[in-house]
Amino acid sequence: MVQIYDFKDRNFISLSGQTVCMGSLEDCHIVHKERFPQDFWSEFPWTRKGFMRTRWLVHNRMFDLVNLHLFHDASNLVSSDCSPSVYSSNRRRALTHVLTRLQDGCNVPFFLFGDFNFRLDLKSLIQVQGWSPSFTGEMGKQTVVYEQDGEVQLLMKCKRFEYQNVKIFQDDGEHMLLRFDHEPVPFLNELTEVQISFPPTYPFSENFTEPAEFMGTRCPAWCDRVLMSHPARALLQNVSDLSTFFSVLLRTLPPAPTHSPLLCRLRRGKTVLSISGLEETSVWATTSLFISTFQWSHH
Repeated sequence: MVQIYDFKDRNFISLSGQTVCMGSLEDCHIVHKERFPQDFWSEFPWTRKGFMRTRWLVHNRMFDLVNLHLFHDASNLVSSDCSPSVYSSNRRRALTHVLTRLQDGCNVPFFLFGDFNFRLDLKSLIQVQGWSPSFTGEMGKQTVVYEQDGEVQLLMKCKRFEYQNVKIFQDDGEHMLLRFDHEPVPFLNELTEVQISFPPTYPFSENFTEPAEFMGTRCPAWCDRVLMSHPARALLQNVSDLSTFFSVLLRTLPPAPTHSPLLCRLRRGKTVLSISGLEETSVWATTSLFISTFQWSHH
């Protein structure tokens, strides 16, 4: 039996077949949607960042599915100015806000997915390389060139990140890069994540004929994630193989997004199910896969 929570009437209602909600999400009582308060940070304007949640009861197991979109890095120069960056601090505050809002007294297990916009600690990453910087241009339009042994290794502007012959951004450099994936760390007491064993999910080329190529705009990072609370992970204790991976194949059809589609795969015996963790993904598409997972685990 599958039921979904009505946040207005505060009770569960039964579902069968396909449910379609038309019009504004504010009028859809089975979806709880919030944008971050407009006065959160006066110096960083935004319009559509926030989260939305649905609550499910499947075979007497209650859990929330939460899709979120956190703040991005507006400038590479600002990102590399300090560690952690001001953008990283903003995301930490925003995710803390989301987790606080999810604590509504029910202590419901939850799965958190979407565009976290987590970035690498860029200042620390560059410092470790031992590159020598030189600066040109006016403030706000500055160009920073990093060299080593007389060869340019990285050219960085506000919205340009052009690297040459840098092994750390190649396929075999993932584990080294993960050393600078610091943003999830403060939340590991509350959240868990399947071990990352795939390249960064952003920023990929918008040219669908080059699905595995990064754009020269930002430092590659694992922006798109599938996280879960520890009680939610416990719901999957009978799953023998739980892994997360990304798909280049799904980016070969136009229009190609700059974020790579991300899937969380659950395996039990010969049965394999996948959970989508796409940027601004449809809650409904992801929900259907979670429901299949819990029905399957129940049996």
